[in-house]
Amino acid sequence: MRKYKIGLVITGISLMSCNSQIEKVDPLKVVTPKMVEEQESLCHSTYKIKQFETDITAYLDTTSVEEVKNQIKTNYEFYLNNKADIIDNFTAADKDENNHFKSLTKSYLPDEERFNTRENVFEKLVNNNHLSFRDSINKGVYFNQYFENNKSSIRAVTRYNGAAVFRYTENSSYRPYYPINFDSEEDLTIMDIFYYDGTQDNNAVAVDVHAFPLNAIPIETIKPIDSFKIEIKLKYLAKIDSVHFNKDEIGVQKGNIKLLKMEDNYVEYELPSDYYPYHKGTVLEEIFFNKEGNVLDTEFGISNCGNETPKESYVEYLELKKEIYEYVYNAHNYEDLFITLKYMDLKFKNQDDRSRKVNKNVLKGNVDSFTLYLENRRDTLTLLPTLKNIEPIKNVYVHELNDKTDFIDKKGKVIKSFPSEVSFIYNSKTQNYSDKYFYVKTEDYDRNIYYFLNQDNQWITELPYSRIDYVSPSIFTARLKNEEGLKLISTEKNQLLSEETFTNFIALRYTDDLLVTNDAGTFAIYDQDDKLVTLQTKQVKTITFKKSED
Repeated sequence: MRKYKIGLVITGISLMSCNSQIEKVDPLKVVTPKMVEEQESLCHSTYKIKQFETDITAYLDTTSVEEVKNQIKTNYEFYLNNKADIIDNFTAADKDENNHFKSLTKSYLPDEERFNTRENVFEKLVNNNHLSFRDSINKGVYFNQYFENNKSSIRAVTRYNGAAVFRYTENSSYRPYYPINFDSEEDLTIMDIFYYDGTQDNNAVAVDVHAFPLNAIPIETIKPIDSFKIEIKLKYLAKIDSVHFNKDEIGVQKGNIKLLKMEDNYVEYELPSDYYPYHKGTVLEEIFFNKEGNVLDTEFGISNCGNETPKESYVEYLELKKEIYEYVYNAHNYEDLFITLKYMDLKFKNQDDRSRKVNKNVLKGNVDSFTLYLENRRDTLTLLPTLKNIEPIKNVYVHELNDKTDFIDKKGKVIKSFPSEVSFIYNSKTQNYSDKYFYVKTEDYDRNIYYFLNQDNQWITELPYSRIDYVSPSIFTARLKNEEGLKLISTEKNQLLSEETFTNFIALRYTDDLLVTNDAGTFAIYDQDDKLVTLQTKQVKTITFKKSED
């Protein structure tokens, strides 16, 4: 099947009118639950099954039974009555693709070729990274808990971008670079949840594999969590195979892979559909060589291209549309339509997964041979780490809802509610948010409404400021409403550090010393220990000023 075929059978509906050539439908042609179960058992991805269900439900929730039938009938009639146009479209798409590759195909002079570093691919793919991941996880993983729409959002305290690890605090999680062997899938289950109030939940809950540690884990609770135990199953790559083709082996098939073309800087080979998830025979690495054995850099490549002719594709499409129409024709209600569309989606995907595809590559040099490294086997390493909340129990939490923001106590009782989103003051230098000062946005940035959250007393106080900005870990500047000038306030308490008003403040370029100015002159800032206050000063309880010398 060609790569640009539809995924969901209900998409691509054409609403063109045409003369019907549809034959009478057999009334016994209906989808049964057993037929759906058979297709589910053949599907390689449980994620795709859930995705189909979600998409179909969303479609049926906004479309009546009759509308669904009419749309699918119209779609079938369009394919039935527009054969020539559809084949022409397929032909044009193939021509565009072929022309693009022809435009990139050329013969290189020796000094024009570009190379990659030669690697030991076996060691790159099969190694002990899963053990490094195990060791780092067992050292302890920490998380922050946020409350959103009556659920907890659990976010690991880590930042991993595939190339480096950043530690936010001394207790932050650590995930080593490329921690698990090539594209390992993480099968996650929360086993036990321990709450700060001493209770616990022992009901196992499966977690989306993409949620840890980069994305949030959702948990159905708004109780403060102390820690939870999670089961992680790493399906790491344990064995790989390789297959090598030379330029004189055009038309040769080795295992499931057949070489179709190799000329100048272009290679084309056929293989089974590379569906997700990874499986035995999946191509993990492609290494292309020139005749001197140097590894060539890649200019362009696409995979999983269809290998049918336009006429063959049309026949496949038409049979699919016909079968969908006939099954839907005999569906009478929402439930019938749901299992019918699910069955057809699964059947289409299963057929596509078991078809053969073509991979095409253009190299930055004359290719003489290439090696494919294929998955053979994955083993499973099971871990049972306990994730710990990085923050102690608090008296007040923020609960974000779709249309408002609630401040709640540790038992979930609402202390104060705002009919909008609130934003805590952000420090772009440390990438941290204040946990005490926040504001409600208005259309005019300089008229935002600022508040101070007192955790100890569970108070929220509106502040007389029109704008607050970060200066240092201990100091904010604040502009009083309807007044000119800046005040210096504490980042930890709802407290003025000085009664003085200033027109500006600056930080010296090489020392980071802070200076403030007003009509009386320019002044350096000193803390309670009579030390100069800089951008890095963390503990400032009181301040004094000394006039700066010119």
